This record gives sequence, structure tokens and C-alpha cells, in this order.
Amino acid sequence: MQKSCLFAIKFPVFQLIGQNHKFLVILLKVFGDEFEWVLIFWVFLPVFHPYCHMNQAMLRSVAPGSNYTHSLNWIDLHIMKKIGVIGGLSWVSTAEYYRLLNGITQEKLGGVNSARLSIESVNRQKYVQHVIEEKNELAAGEMICHAAQCLERAGADFIVISCNDVHRFVSRIEPEISIPILHIAEATAAVIKQAGIHTVGLLGVRKTMEENFYSEVLRHHGINTIIPNADERTYIHDSIYEELVKNVFLDATREKYIEIINGLQSRGAEGIVLGCTEIPLLVSAGDVQVKTFSTTAIHCKAAIEMALG
Repeated sequence: MQKSCLFAIKFPVFQLIGQNHKFLVILLKVFGDEFEWVLIFWVFLPVFHPYCHMNQAMLRSVAPGSNYTHSLNWIDLHIMKKIGVIGGLSWVSTAEYYRLLNGITQEKLGGVNSARLSIESVNRQKYVQHVIEEKNELAAGEMICHAAQCLERAGADFIVISCNDVHRFVSRIEPEISIPILHIAEATAAVIKQAGIHTVGLLGVRKTMEENFYSEVLRHHGINTIIPNADERTYIHDSIYEELVKNVFLDATREKYIEIINGLQSRGAEGIVLGCTEIPLLVSAGDVQVKTFSTTAIHCKAAIEMALG
């Protein structure tokens, strides 16, 4: 069959493919001896019809055992949206995001595939100066907004903020960019609901625990929030600022967190939201009896699903 035949398909077929990926199966059966040309045609199709999307898992399902793995890897760059990560808050959690995003991508795509992403690393020292020393939320928000704009200019398709409490600036950032932000609390709420849990304990820095930007998202999904008492909140906040963001993880700190988590469970928490992206590096699911939700892992998994969706 002539390779040029593939490119003679009329516009209505473009529309059909855009609406139903199963049409690719028909193409592969008809043009089986020109498999690579079908792939190339499929990759460039969105240039003509922007609503055509396909993930690699589907492609493998229609051509199991194919020898055209080099073509599949080339397609990854086309089908995977670019993730823009706002990092540096802290570098410790940013490194964990990078590890998880690439690890999940490799699990899903196989081989040594890695994620398409750009990181805009914010200077945490300057951010803390605005938030803690100057108590200037406007200046802190401007830093995060600028980082989001940089990522958009770098070609990111959506934004991931690798810090829970910085999500209080989402409503400030969204009007300034044209790409979406994948909200960490929204992603976490979806997983909590899936687990059938209605009341959770929330750990994090003071703003995450005490302000409503996080708990309101959970409440919107029918999830009640319990927070530690005042002394416990101070301990958690200080340990994050003085230890965890500096990559310091002490056994004594872990034991105190376990004690606080047990207290929240006794107060009715069915699960615990580890609402600071460094906390899962200190406390793991095996350390406590109650179910824990690592916002870091949840956020990264949701980001890869969005990038490949």
C-alpha cells in the first residue's frame, strides 16, 4: 500500500478520530504493513484537529508486542503534557517531587521514560523573609505568581506547586496565567473520598492547619477536618521550619508526630492528611495504625495522570 494513501484521508475522518480513538484500531488493521506511517500520521493529526489525544497505554493495547518501541518513545514527547513545578519551598520536597514524578512516569510508560517538566525554584529564604519577618503576604504571593508566569513562558501546560500552604495563593495566581493549577487539596480530597473517609486529621505548617484555604476544599467534598491542639500545632510548625525543610529527620521528632497522630485518631480522625510535603519523609504509613494520606505522592500521581490524560 502506498504510504501517501494515509495522508489522503479527508477532514470528516479527522473529526471521527478526534471523537473516538478506537478508529486507530481500524487504521492499523487496514494499514498494518505501514505501521510506522500510521503512528506518524497519528502524531501529526492534532496539527489539523486539536481535539485528537491518545495515551501510550492505548497505543500499546492496539499493537501488543510491537517492535516499534522507538516510535512509541518518540510519541511520548507529543502525548505527555509538560508539567510546570514551582519548587524551592523547600528544595527537600522539590527533590522528592522530581523523584516521584519521574518514577511514576517510568512505571506507566515503561523503559527509562521520564516526565516532561520544568522546575522554577523559588528562593525559600526570601519567601520566608516576606512571610515570617515582614508578614508581607502580598510580596510572598508575587514571588509565587512570578514563578507560575515563568513556567507558562517555558511551555508548561499546567502548574504543580510543591508546597501545601503556598496553595493559599492559588486564587491570586489563576487570573495572571492562562494554564490551570493542579490543586493539591483537590487531588487529596479525591483520594480521601475514594477511601470512604469522612473525617481526617490535618498536619502541616500553621497556616495550613489554622486558615481555611485547605480545610474548605476538603469540606466542599464532604470531608471534616480535625487539627492538633495549640501546643501541638506550634511543635509541628517549628519542626517543619527548623528541621524538615533543612533535610533533618530525627527519631525524636517522628515519635512526637506519632503521638500527635494517635491523639487525632482518638478524637475521631479516620485518616491523617500529611499536609506538608516534607512530612511523608518523616512519617510513613507503617509508623501508625490510622490511614495516612501523603499529599506529595497523591499530588505527583495526579500530575502524571493529568499529563498523560
